Amino acid sequence: MAAVLSILEAVRSQVSAVLRTIGEMEQLEFPYQHSRDGVIAIRNVFKDLWENLDTLTDKNDVKTVDNVCATAFQAVQHSLDILGFLLRSTNVRNAFEVYGPLLRIARKTLGDDTKLIVSSEWNFSPFTFIGYEHLPGFVLIGLPASESANPFLVPLAGHELGHSLWSTFGVDVEFRQKVQQLVLTEIRAQSVDFAANFPGVDITELETTLFGQRTWTPARDWALRQAEEMFCDFVGLRVFGESYLHAFAYLLAPWREGLRSPLYPDNRDRAKIIADVAKDSGLAVPDGFVVMFGKLRPPQDGPTCFLLSVADGVRNKIMNDLADRTKSIIDPSQVPERSLSGVERCLRRFSLQTPAQGTTGLGDILNAAWQARLEKNFFKNAEIEKQRDHLLTEIVLKSIEILEIEERLKENP
Repeated sequence: MAAVLSILEAVRSQVSAVLRTIGEMEQLEFPYQHSRDGVIAIRNVFKDLWENLDTLTDKNDVKTVDNVCATAFQAVQHSLDILGFLLRSTNVRNAFEVYGPLLRIARKTLGDDTKLIVSSEWNFSPFTFIGYEHLPGFVLIGLPASESANPFLVPLAGHELGHSLWSTFGVDVEFRQKVQQLVLTEIRAQSVDFAANFPGVDITELETTLFGQRTWTPARDWALRQAEEMFCDFVGLRVFGESYLHAFAYLLAPWREGLRSPLYPDNRDRAKIIADVAKDSGLAVPDGFVVMFGKLRPPQDGPTCFLLSVADGVRNKIMNDLADRTKSIIDPSQVPERSLSGVERCLRRFSLQTPAQGTTGLGDILNAAWQARLEKNFFKNAEIEKQRDHLLTEIVLKSIEILEIEERLKENP
């Protein structure tokens, strides 16, 4: 009977297959350099892994072989999603017109060395990769594949950018201790409910025993994850104004059934928080915005429900601080805010079926786009009005393209 293939040979073959795949990808036409840079960076990682594997045989120390194989296998597992994302960034379904303006926003907020990759995702949700160690300094933003050419959803890129800002500026670290103390305070204030859900746990030992710590740390972690999501929403609001509200509602308001994840605020609660912060920032919240959103089904087991209610309460207590922190990060970056006069200029151009010129940034264009889309009989000609969504999409994309040309001319007159 033939011997089984060794772990070393199996992993060696897997890494070789990834390198072949990357080699095929490198022959593609990339719409912008940063996608190619990402492929090259990952190729270099796998070349190093291959060289390490190639020096080994089954006669080497077993622990050494196991460690090298485990590292390589994990790289194969964790890199395929990224490689697929990079591959989809070359697809013509993406709205390449938005790349330059989004890169400018990313660099204003994160630094001049930031690299951006905009792609599509086979998941009906905006997406970003965070903490992928082999692409430091990269921001990866994906929109649902069916919507990746839709300029009306570009404001959602602000949310995905927020995840990079959360990490880069260490907002998690800033708020972790405060959130932890608020969770402990809330649990102690609800000692009767805690005892009912965690019988046998001494509430006086929450911080001093490992058993006690395990009861409340999920609430802390959920509150922090929810806080991150809200911070990202506030970034979207700060950068894109009211257009973020419209894009957010378009994507999430139809989601009215299903089990709520503890990692996100309930949709209705989230919408209310966003609306409150928008009003405090001087933005106009659309009528009926909050009631568009349904409440998802909460977890059914008692301990999870209790801890989730604690996490929700703690999250609510830090929302104003988070909004202020967002402001302190975005405002100094000098990302152009939408202006009412700029939006009006864009609307006048759109009504003439022509792209806008001389805009100060994406905010003016995208806010005008949503206003035009929502206004009944925006185009006075009935036949043209029948094609409004398609026509506006083309005008908005062309306006964004002109914005990028104008910005480049300013930089290189």
